[in-house]
Amino acid sequence: MNPFSLLLFAVLIFAGCGRKFDRDEFLGQKEYPLITQDSSLINFPQDLKGKPYLLGFIFTNCPDVCPLTSHNFQLVQEEAKNQGIRGINFVLISFDPDRDKPWVLKEYANIRNIDGSNFKLLTGNKDTIRALMKKMQVVAISGDTSKTSDGDLIYFYVHTDKAFLIDKDNRIRTEYRGSHLDVSQAVNDFRSLE
Repeated sequence: MNPFSLLLFAVLIFAGCGRKFDRDEFLGQKEYPLITQDSSLINFPQDLKGKPYLLGFIFTNCPDVCPLTSHNFQLVQEEAKNQGIRGINFVLISFDPDRDKPWVLKEYANIRNIDGSNFKLLTGNKDTIRALMKKMQVVAISGDTSKTSDGDLIYFYVHTDKAFLIDKDNRIRTEYRGSHLDVSQAVNDFRSLE
């Protein structure tokens, strides 16, 4: 290999190594009015601007992926706190707004001992949630529905398992699988945004 080719090869290799995150997409100016577990209105994502956050989508009746995602967010929250990383947030948005009213989200948080100091669970109007999911390319499809002996509906969703690291300027920086979130990687990614 001649010296010029070797130099060009080295430049190309090292230029690729400097990129930390695989995405850099602005969430846009559109506001999505959502409601917290404490029944407070927020305009997503504008009201979260200024601090990086981890974002995921769940439904509280989920038997598998969503509890794992919620728990992984808690583990990242705890480890970030242990490492002295401050000024970050955690956000889970329900894609089942018919069932996941604010009081249901609050109960979900209480049962799981979620530290609400920098952790929001959000719900809202079905059309708003649907538009936000489309923007984030999150899919949830309702499966078969049945009823309990008391007449309560039982249904589940087949859904994508996405979580997103959003920076303080509301830019998506990377995407994870929420139920298989590598806690150390997520904490290091938060640290990279400081």
